[in-house]
Amino acid sequence: MEPLFEHAPILAIAMPLFFAFILPGLSLFTGRRFWGLLTSLGMGISLIMSALTFLNLSLLPERIQLYKLGGWIPPVGIVLEVDRFNALVGILVAFSLLMIAIYSMGYTSRDYGVQYYYILLLIMGAGLMGCVYTGDLFNLFVFLEVATISSYGLIAFRKDDRISLEGSLKYLVMSSLGINVYLLALAFLYNTYGTLNMADLAAKIHGGMSAGSPLSGAIDAFGFPKDYSLSALAIISLAIWTFGIKGSIAPLHFPHVDAAQASPASIGAMFSGVLSAVSLYALMRFLLTLYGGAPMPTAALVGAFLLLMLLLGFISMLVGAFMALVQTDLKRLLAFSTVANVGYVAFAIGLLAQERSWPLTGAGLLPIDAAILHIVNHTIVKVLLFLCAGGVYLLTGSQSLDDLGGIGRVKPSLAAALAIGGLAIAGVPGLNCFVSKWLLIAAALDKGGVVNYLGIVVVVISSAAMLAAYLRIIYAMFSGIPRKGLISGSIPASIMAPILILTALAIILGVYPQAILGYVRGASEAVASPAYWEYVWEVVRIK
Repeated sequence: MEPLFEHAPILAIAMPLFFAFILPGLSLFTGRRFWGLLTSLGMGISLIMSALTFLNLSLLPERIQLYKLGGWIPPVGIVLEVDRFNALVGILVAFSLLMIAIYSMGYTSRDYGVQYYYILLLIMGAGLMGCVYTGDLFNLFVFLEVATISSYGLIAFRKDDRISLEGSLKYLVMSSLGINVYLLALAFLYNTYGTLNMADLAAKIHGGMSAGSPLSGAIDAFGFPKDYSLSALAIISLAIWTFGIKGSIAPLHFPHVDAAQASPASIGAMFSGVLSAVSLYALMRFLLTLYGGAPMPTAALVGAFLLLMLLLGFISMLVGAFMALVQTDLKRLLAFSTVANVGYVAFAIGLLAQERSWPLTGAGLLPIDAAILHIVNHTIVKVLLFLCAGGVYLLTGSQSLDDLGGIGRVKPSLAAALAIGGLAIAGVPGLNCFVSKWLLIAAALDKGGVVNYLGIVVVVISSAAMLAAYLRIIYAMFSGIPRKGLISGSIPASIMAPILILTALAIILGVYPQAILGYVRGASEAVASPAYWEYVWEVVRIK
């Protein structure tokens, strides 16, 4: 393997951290334009490294890449384990971070203390990339904590606004609770299996406690009981709680909604788009990669939790859509639409509740296809919508829907992008989210059953409510009376360029979804097949 390909996963994480480290010193004798360019460069290199990792996986016969930090042997040492699932999510996250960094150059032009904003943005980006690529659940905790701590400062960046401070404090309290709950889940995991390495855990969960690394111990030899269902009950419950808060699954969604409303639009895009995607990725690793296909009686317990995900999906779809319909604040509306779209992913995961034939193949992978594709589509469109909301704020100085009048005439390109994003998130045909919703409905029809058919009805109802919510925005922009003081000057290119790129992607992936469906199927095979982690185990074990 070429050295650049070999080190690409760690560089995708390290480069944003490196630029965050040097930025404070450089900020003493450089200006805000340089800070923005440096941040964009760091995110851009991270995207290139993610793309190289993705490319490398297409060349490896095993379709998995390992990176052992410091040469230490897992499960004692830290390892990055990248397969086609997190390789796809890694590109999605790195691309979104680059778009947000470029956008921030124009969006923060009127703010002060911008160097601190860029430093925190880089640190949060590094943390999110680490969450995606790590192969160790404790390091997932570390990276999640890095991203979370930096997010507190980003929410309160405009500290003169009381709402920003209030939103940051609320998120700090609830997010800290979620992080500590996850740490408790890790304690249960380690006490039960003697390891936190994902490959080692998967080997022991699927192959028995005599499997896995000798370094973490064959726990059967110590006389522990064979039934680990009680431990799995605690572990999965706590994981759903943690990633439900981070991912904005109802009824755990309210810290996310308040944070997205209170933070700058670029950071709202981080929360509603990027952080939600990473949280759903982590939740799918727990439920499907680690515990999917586990032997009885743990399998029955996992099936019950997948049914819970189905129920949470129904609740999220309805709560998110109908709450969005009654909002008067643009960013709060967008945040509630995230709750609804996270519900579609939860519903897709829940469709696997009755699945007994693991590893999944063929039509059995349709629910995972739908979940992954919707994570990709929603992230693209939700980042687009928040960036558009920031453009609206720069023009009007307001987030109220009542102040959107005239934007369609003064800034038609911005209004058109916001309209396309709104129609896409509602699932209008010809745009990207329609494809993933259609795939979700196809998966539910394939699984059959009254509950799944009810889920299809909920998907349609929530999509209709979302469409009504976004039609309010579109109507206000193109038919409303222009607000007094509406700015008619040009919008900086650094703001419009990411918006136009994301708009083009929403259209392309709606018109030609075949461009990504093959990669999505490869990701589905990775997340649902224990064979990938068995291969990792074969590589890292001590003979």
